[in-house]
Amino acid sequence: MVEESGRITASSPLDLLFLPGERLGWTFRDSRQLFRPYHKPDPKPRPVSPRAAMAADRARARLPRRIAAALLFTGCFFLILTSQLHFYVFPSGVISAAFFCVTAGPLLLHFLLVRRWADPMRLQRSHERATAAWRQRRKKFEDSEARRLMDVAEWGTVPPPHTTRFDLIGGDTPEWQRLLVVFGASMLATHESLTVVDLSQADVSEGLVEVASRRAIPCTTQVFPRDLADSDLLAGLRGPDLVEVLVEAMRADVTGPTRIDRLADKQILSEICRALHDHVTVTRLSAAVQVLMEKPGPTPELTLAERTTIADELFADEIRRRILPDLWRLDAHLHPLRELGGRGRRPKAGNLDVIAVQDHGGNAAGELLHDLILQRLIRRITEQPDEIRVLVIAGADGLAAKHLTRLSDQCAQHDIRLVLIFRRLQDAARQMLDRGPVGFMRLRNHEDATVAAEYIGYEHKFVVSQQTRTVGGSDNKSYSAAAGESVSIKQGWQWSWTETVTIGSSTERSTGTTTERVREYTVEPTTLQNLPSNTLLLVEARVNGPSLTVVNCDPSTLTLPRVSMQPLRDSPRNR
Repeated sequence: MVEESGRITASSPLDLLFLPGERLGWTFRDSRQLFRPYHKPDPKPRPVSPRAAMAADRARARLPRRIAAALLFTGCFFLILTSQLHFYVFPSGVISAAFFCVTAGPLLLHFLLVRRWADPMRLQRSHERATAAWRQRRKKFEDSEARRLMDVAEWGTVPPPHTTRFDLIGGDTPEWQRLLVVFGASMLATHESLTVVDLSQADVSEGLVEVASRRAIPCTTQVFPRDLADSDLLAGLRGPDLVEVLVEAMRADVTGPTRIDRLADKQILSEICRALHDHVTVTRLSAAVQVLMEKPGPTPELTLAERTTIADELFADEIRRRILPDLWRLDAHLHPLRELGGRGRRPKAGNLDVIAVQDHGGNAAGELLHDLILQRLIRRITEQPDEIRVLVIAGADGLAAKHLTRLSDQCAQHDIRLVLIFRRLQDAARQMLDRGPVGFMRLRNHEDATVAAEYIGYEHKFVVSQQTRTVGGSDNKSYSAAAGESVSIKQGWQWSWTETVTIGSSTERSTGTTTERVREYTVEPTTLQNLPSNTLLLVEARVNGPSLTVVNCDPSTLTLPRVSMQPLRDSPRNR
């Protein structure tokens, strides 16, 4: 385990997950990309220049004549010394030898130097020695680079986008579990607070709760419908607010509900709330609706006075007959929620707050719980924004797009991080898709992959579309002749003869290449369909095109060598 600036130690990978710093996972960078090449070029062989070769040839040709001339002058000088100046032979010989060295020495030295610079074997040996020294210096440099890169991290963390909302689309249950472990642990370590709404029906928050419990982080878990009676989901809501939340949740699955229908439901429940005074719960509302419908059976949740008021004074008989279909619909919605908060127990507050819905097989009661949880979150953020700092909703596919948009707006207004995780790119996910950052995991459906590829965008390329080659020619020959000579006579008669020969030939060749601009996917749909497991493709919009980052979301990455818990400084995303 290494950091960018050195090594770190930890008792277990679990401790590293809870190091401060937001992260989605890790991205890989081959350390060999940071290998610096040896900057000095290899020595080039120096060829024999033509000028040096010519000088050597001239010196070789002139040397015998000049040596002979030096010998002749030296002999004459020796005779003069011995005959005219009466020097002895030995001193005359010494002086003559010296004279010969003075006259012939520079010539011989010049010849040797010129031949040395023009000797190809000497140049080759010199090049071999220089090359061996250069290779030794390069090996020493490369060894030092290899030692330096041994402490450079190859895996660096990828922080989530610096926006209030981040959407994640695709993937399976195991991949979501691993992603929540990595992302949730970093958020708990950084912000000390995290709210997870698990609507996946697969308990994807189980792994995060387990690692948080091992770290002794206080956790609050509410699993519906098991914990309906002990839930504090609607705690703190007054009568009008409770009615607002219930009406929006009950009408969330209706396509284009009319305003009058929603107002009618709200008016009926508001009248019941006035009859119940300040003590309004879902249980008492359900009992009151049953009294209005004249359903048989006991209603211990209501006092005798409240029952009498609701049955005899709340609505006239004619109005009650007209709103009877509305009452049946309200009773059908309230019946699966009648135990919500009935025991009055409140779970202890924790740093990790998990609200999960068990597998309900897609029944109406489970979908109603989904919408009710969403409406309560919107109300909670509006009234008490400081209680939630980071909100994750896993399995948001069944929620209405308009309510998700409202939740996103509220989170943006109060600077709350919102992460929406969708299984498919359809319905609400497609409507919520905008130009913000998005993470794509494996999209098995080809239609989802195509929509995702179109969202990522296109890029233009120039490709060769046509090649043409034409070869042609023509040979033209012509011959015309006239023979004779020109003769002029005094009477004015003239005769002439001329011969002309013309021969012509031509050949034509042409080669052409045509290129055209094509528009192709930046990421092909098949690539999105075949993303590796636990891999997230993070897409962020930039001025010069989308920025793509491949993220590994598996916590077991921490067991690999050369893993950093900080972003890579030279990563393109951090430049």
